[in-house]
Amino acid sequence: MREDLFLSGLGGQGVLLMGQLLLEAAVKAGLQGAGMPAYMPEVRGGETTFTLVVSDGPTGSFVVGRPHNLVLMDAHSVQSYLPRAAEGALALINTSLAPSWEAPPGITVVGIAATDLARDAGGERAANMVMVGALLALRPIFTLEHFIGVMTQGLSERAQVYAEVNTRALHVGWEAARGRATG
Repeated sequence: MREDLFLSGLGGQGVLLMGQLLLEAAVKAGLQGAGMPAYMPEVRGGETTFTLVVSDGPTGSFVVGRPHNLVLMDAHSVQSYLPRAAEGALALINTSLAPSWEAPPGITVVGIAATDLARDAGGERAANMVMVGALLALRPIFTLEHFIGVMTQGLSERAQVYAEVNTRALHVGWEAARGRATG
């Protein structure tokens, strides 16, 4: 098994946290992983990406030219990166911030209203966790429960108050994507 993941959004949407936790969860699940964050200097609002590769063997390079799994959190990310998806890729799009797109041929696109669902789960800032839940429903690299364990351990003391909202958001995202066709 080898999965590459490309995450993109704006600074402040939790893209870096999402990537770090996915990578940590993969390693704690006994997989090998490598990842690379990239971000603009703005604290909030600049483009942010995280590329990671997880595998049950050596990962090789974490440089991915045409990703097979994409999580796109906003309209700019959809416009910039959806056309770069590999043939047969799965792209999850936050339709709360990117309500329309044109799917390239051969790409499975699943729209998840992550920001709206996160707001309903208790906090708009948990949209990243909604998307992780959806991703794990469609690409079960490891269990949702495994990710929740890593996520709650990885939160700083100050951020522990968000564990409940993040856990709810993960379950909401998983339910929103569960059973959807992945092409």
